Amino acid sequence: TLLPASAQPFLSDIPVEKPSASEIRRNLTPREARQLAELQYHEQLRAYQRWVAAVADAMRDRATATAAAMEEGEHHEQGVDEGDNGSIDGKEHVEATEVGI
Repeated sequence: TLLPASAQPFLSDIPVEKPSASEIRRNLTPREARQLAELQYHEQLRAYQRWVAAVADAMRDRATATAAAMEEGEHHEQGVDEGDNGSIDGKEHVEATEVGI
């Protein structure tokens, strides 16, 4: 039976007995059980792939930040070795470094 649209919000108030996960698994056919196992496997695989990608991104960001810091340090050491006091036109020069977010 179709209910009027005005009655739809009240349907959420009606208690419905939902079967437990173990009850659902017991009632699956062998084919449905295999499909469920494959689905769960692929979901876990996708989650693992997302995790690996996140770790790779973090490592890449860290390597970039380390390289930038080393380059900054080498640049600073060159300036000190050459007697440069870090000034341009008599004004102090400050380099801004970009921090990965």
